[in-house]
Amino acid sequence: MLLRLPTELLLNIVAYLDTPRCLWAVVQCCRFLAKKLTEELYKSDRQDGKALLWGAKKGRKITVLRSLEVAADKGGDAMVLAAQHGHGEIVNLILGGGVDVNSKHEGGTALIRASEHGHLDVVELLLQHGADVNLKNQQGSPLILASKQGHLDVVQLLIEHGAKIDGGDSKGFSALRWAVHLRRVGVVKVLLDAGANVKCEEFAGMTSPLLIWAVRSESASIVGLALGKGADIESTDIKYRLTPLYWATKLGVTGIARLLTKHGADVNCINSGGQTALHQACGRGFKDMVALLLQKGADIRVPDNSGQTAVHWAAKNDNTDIMNLLLDHGADLTWVDCKGRTALGIASQRSRAKVVKFCLYREADVHWKDVNGCDALKYAAWIGSLAIVTLLLEKSANVGSQDNNHHTAIYWAVEGGKAGVSSDARGQVVQLLVKTAASANQVKSDELASAIEWAAESAQEVLASFLRRLHTGSESRHAGEHGEVALAKRDRCLYPEILLAVENKSPLATVREHDGYLKTRKRSLTLRDLALDDWHPMDSGGPAKRARKNLN
Repeated sequence: MLLRLPTELLLNIVAYLDTPRCLWAVVQCCRFLAKKLTEELYKSDRQDGKALLWGAKKGRKITVLRSLEVAADKGGDAMVLAAQHGHGEIVNLILGGGVDVNSKHEGGTALIRASEHGHLDVVELLLQHGADVNLKNQQGSPLILASKQGHLDVVQLLIEHGAKIDGGDSKGFSALRWAVHLRRVGVVKVLLDAGANVKCEEFAGMTSPLLIWAVRSESASIVGLALGKGADIESTDIKYRLTPLYWATKLGVTGIARLLTKHGADVNCINSGGQTALHQACGRGFKDMVALLLQKGADIRVPDNSGQTAVHWAAKNDNTDIMNLLLDHGADLTWVDCKGRTALGIASQRSRAKVVKFCLYREADVHWKDVNGCDALKYAAWIGSLAIVTLLLEKSANVGSQDNNHHTAIYWAVEGGKAGVSSDARGQVVQLLVKTAASANQVKSDELASAIEWAAESAQEVLASFLRRLHTGSESRHAGEHGEVALAKRDRCLYPEILLAVENKSPLATVREHDGYLKTRKRSLTLRDLALDDWHPMDSGGPAKRARKNLN
C-alpha cells in the first residue's frame, strides 16, 4: 500500500512520525523505502545524534558523514569516541569539519582517550592538529594515563611534544609514581631519562618516597633505576617510619634487600616499635633474608621495645631453622624480654611445640621463671597444650613450682579452662599434672577442689571422678555432729556417697558405714564439718574408730 503512494505524500507521512524508531520501522519494510527514507532517518537523529556516535565508535565512515549533516553539534563527542577506539580516519574526518580538537566527552578529550588506549597514530594526528598535551581530567593527563597503561611509544611521543613530567592526577600521583607502582620498567626509564624527579614525595598528603614505592612494587630493576638516579636510600615514609630496606625485609624480597645493602643501606634500621629488620625477617620466617642480614652485620642482640630479641621473634614464628641459624651466630636461649620470658617461655605460651622441643634439645632452662614467677610449664598448662606439658614434664619440669601468688601449674590449667582458652586436651592436661603432682605429694587441696569444680561444670565426668577419688584419699577427717560417721571403706578411702553429701552440703545423707572391715550397716547422717586435712590413709584403726575419735 505504502509503495503505491507518491513520494511527496510518503515524505509528508514520515514527517508526522513521533520518533526515529517509528521511522526506522518504516525504512526496514523494503529496499525501496530504505533508499527513499534513509536521508530522513538521519535527519530525525538531530537531537541525540545516536547514529553519529554509533558510527564514530564502530568506525562507519558513511554513517558519520550522513549524521554530521544533521548533528554537527555532536561532532566533538563523536571525535572522542573515535579516538578512544582508534579510528584515525574518522577522527580526521570530524576534525576536517571544524570540530575543536580539545572537545570533551564524558570528562575526557580525544588525546586523553587515545593516549590511555595506546593508539599512537591517533595521538600523533591529534598533536598535529594542536591538541593540548597537558589538558587533564580527574584521572590525569595524557602522559599519566599512557604511563599507567605502559604505552611506551605514546609516552615518548607525548614527552617530545612538551608533556609535563612531574604533574600529578587528582590524588597527587605523577606519571613516574604510577609507572613505578604498576611496574612499568620501560616507562620508568624513559621518564627518569626525561628528568622526572626521583625525590618527588607527594601523594594524598603523606610522604612516601619513590624508592619505597619501587621496593613495594618488588621490582629490582626499578629499584636499581631509582638508585642510579640518586634516590635517598635511608628515606622513610611518614606513616610507618620504615626505610626501603625495612620494607624489603617485610616483603621478603631478598634480591632487593641485597641490592640495597650493596648501596649502603643500614641493616640495623628500626621501626617505631624498636623492631629491626632482623626482627621482622625472623618473625615472618624469611630464612634467606635472616642469613643476608646476619652476613651484612645485623646486631643479633638488639631488643625491641618489649625487650624481645631476634630469637624471641623466631620462636613466636615457630621457625626452628631460623633459631638454629641465630644460635650459630651467637644468640642465647637465656635472653629474656621485659617480662622475663625466654624463647622457651614464649614458645610454651604460644603453643609452639616444635620450638619447645628444639629449645629443650638445646638445653634451655626448663625451670626459668618470668617476673610473675611463671615458668614454661605454667604457660603450657594455661593454654592446655598436652604435647608441650608432656615435653616439659619429661625434662623434669617441677609441677609443684609456685608463682608469685603461690599457684602451681594445676591452677593455671584449670583457670585457662574457666577463662575459655580453647583446648581439646585440657582435661588430659589437668589429669596429667595432678597425677604427676600426686606422685610427688605436691597437690594443693584448694587447687584440687577447684579442678573438681571445673571438671564437673564442664561435664568431664571421667576426670571429675578421678579427681574426687584423689581428693577423698588425701583431704580431711572431720565428720559431723551426731553419732558415728564412716569415712572410708576397707582401703581406707571415703565412699563417693559421703564426699557428694559433703560437697552438696546435704543436711541428711544415707550412707553405708563400715565398722572395721566386716560389719556393715545403713543409717541417716547429718554432716556439718568434714575436714580431713590431718588424716592420712595410713593412720591406724578402722574408719569408724577414727571417726569416733574425731567427733570427741
